[in-house]
Amino acid sequence: MDMKYVTKRDGSQEDFDINKTRLVINWATEGTKSNPLELESKVDVVFFNGISTTTIQENLISHALSLADLENSDWLTVAANLRIMTRYKIYRDIDFKSFVLKKIEKEEYSQDLKCYTEEELDLANTWINKERDKIYDYAGANTLLSKFLYKDEPLQYLFLSSALVIASLEKEKSTRLKFA
Repeated sequence: MDMKYVTKRDGSQEDFDINKTRLVINWATEGTKSNPLELESKVDVVFFNGISTTTIQENLISHALSLADLENSDWLTVAANLRIMTRYKIYRDIDFKSFVLKKIEKEEYSQDLKCYTEEELDLANTWINKERDKIYDYAGANTLLSKFLYKDEPLQYLFLSSALVIASLEKEKSTRLKFA
């Protein structure tokens, strides 16, 4: 494999580092019966100089799906983890508070979220744990991503904002976050 650089999502280029791909594969296979080396051995053949990181991610997903069978359906979970990770990579620089405030302003999120202070939204942001998203199989992840989320919305933001909207109905301001 004669790769020197990859093209990142923002258009910039950086030296190719197989260790970054290994980290992604190891993260996606963690907690499953899937062997990360199996996936890594499949994707090497599709890499080319200048490949986009998005294409690398899509290739990982495609190969994880191709490895799924009755003996190891965990590859469907691996593919789901990779699909959800794609969403987080795109929006990793947008914190929950900024995201919510932008969505409220665009009237895409409930105006009920205005009852929370910026400090409360910052606190709620600390509750986000991407590892919780590793419970979906590929069909479940795709359904969530295609039917229930805004195109720019990470999965945990959907659940957290929904919990905050429901908790906003609490009469006692001091207990809203506890209920969320």
